[in-house]
Amino acid sequence: MKPKGPAERSGESGKGRSMGMHHRHFHLCIVAISVCTAIADAASAGDFARDRIGGKDDNHFDHGEGDMNLLPQQSSDQQNNSKSPYYPAVFIFGDSLSDVGNNNKLITLAKATRSPYGRDFPGGKPTGRFSNGLIGSDFLAEHIGLPTPPPYLSAGDNILHGVCFASGSAGILNSSGSIAGQNLPLAKQVTYFANVKRALQARLGEQGTKDLLRKSLFYFNVGSNDYVINYFLTNGQVPSLLQEQYTPSQFQDLLLSNLIFRIEELLAMGARKVAVVGLSVLGCLPFQRLIRRADTCIESINDIVRAYNVALLNCIRALQAAHPDAVFTYLDGYRLADFIIRQPSAYGFENVDSGCCGSGRFNGLQTCSVPGTYKVCKDASKYLFWDSVHPTTEVDKLVIAKFWTGSYPDAIPYNLRELALVS
Repeated sequence: MKPKGPAERSGESGKGRSMGMHHRHFHLCIVAISVCTAIADAASAGDFARDRIGGKDDNHFDHGEGDMNLLPQQSSDQQNNSKSPYYPAVFIFGDSLSDVGNNNKLITLAKATRSPYGRDFPGGKPTGRFSNGLIGSDFLAEHIGLPTPPPYLSAGDNILHGVCFASGSAGILNSSGSIAGQNLPLAKQVTYFANVKRALQARLGEQGTKDLLRKSLFYFNVGSNDYVINYFLTNGQVPSLLQEQYTPSQFQDLLLSNLIFRIEELLAMGARKVAVVGLSVLGCLPFQRLIRRADTCIESINDIVRAYNVALLNCIRALQAAHPDAVFTYLDGYRLADFIIRQPSAYGFENVDSGCCGSGRFNGLQTCSVPGTYKVCKDASKYLFWDSVHPTTEVDKLVIAKFWTGSYPDAIPYNLRELALVS
C-alpha cells in the first residue's frame, strides 16, 4: 500500500495542514511505516537498547501465565527525597482513558458527568472521568509529584505544570469516535498544544519554555477508539466500512503513520521525552463481547492488537534512531490486563468479564449513568472493567505503577521514573 500524505491518511483529503513541518519530518512519517523494522534493528544496537533487554526476543507479547514480573509486588519506587517533581510538567494526549474533563465542554454522548461515574472519586461526584474514581492521568501526576494536569478546555492560565488534551471517544484519525459527537482528535490536540506553547512563551520567554518542554513528559495513550468504535464497529458477521477499505495491516499502517506524524510535530515544537502506551485487550471488552455474542475474549481482535503493538514498538525505535536528541519509551498496555484476565485472584479481582456498571450481557451496553437503564455493582475494586469499555480505578492504579517502576517488557527501554532521569 503506497503511503499517503497526512491529509489523506486522516480521511480529510485537501483539508489537512502540515503546520510548517519540514520535508524531513514528513519523510520520516513514511519511512517509519516502510522500514520500521530495519531501523529498529539498528537502534537496538545503540542507545535505545540496554543490557537487560539485550538478546531477548522482541516479540514480547507471548503472555504466559507464569510471568513472575506481573505478580503483585511491593513498589520499588522510593519517595523523591528532593521533594521536587520528576518532571516539571506533563502533557497528556489520548482518549477517555486519560480524559479529565475535556468532553464536559463538548456536544457529545461520550460524557461522564452523571452518577455513578465518579462515585469513588474524592468527594464522590462525577468530574468527567470515565471511571468510578481516579484514572491514569491522576495516578501518573501523583507519581511525578505534580497536581493532575487540567483539561485543556478548562485550563485557563493553569498551564505551567502541564495540560491534559485527552478527549473521550477521540482517536488518532479524525473520523474515530465521531459517531458519539464532538471530540478532540489527536490532530486537534497537537494544535491545542501549539496554543499552550505560545502561552508559555509569553510567560516564561523563549528559552524558559524550551527548557521546560525538553524536561517535560509527553504521554500518549491513544488508538483504542480507532479500533473499537471505528475499525471493529461491526457484529463480526459483516465487515465494517473501514474493514472493506483496509486490511488489518493496512489500517495499522494508517494509524501509525498518523501517530508518528503528530509526534514529529511535537518534536518540532520542543518535546524531548516521549512515552507511548500500546493498546490493551480490546477483544476482551464487554462491549465487543456483547455485539459479537462471544462467551470469551475475541482472539481475532486481540491478534490484531498484538500485531499493532509490535509495529508500534518498532516505530518508536525508528523515531529514536532518527532523533538522538530526544528520548522515547514504549509502555505495554496489554500484558497486565491479559494477566489479570488469566489469573484474576493474583490481584484480588473477582469479575474480569463484565462491567461493574451498564446493562445487557456482560453489562456491555454503554448505558452507565443513563437514568433507569443501568445496574451497578457494589464494589468496583473487584472488577477489571468499570463499564463496557473502561477499566476501574483499581486497574488504572496498577497499570500506572507498572509504567512507573516496571521493567522489560512492560517498559522498553525505560520506565517512566527512569525516563525522567535521562538527560
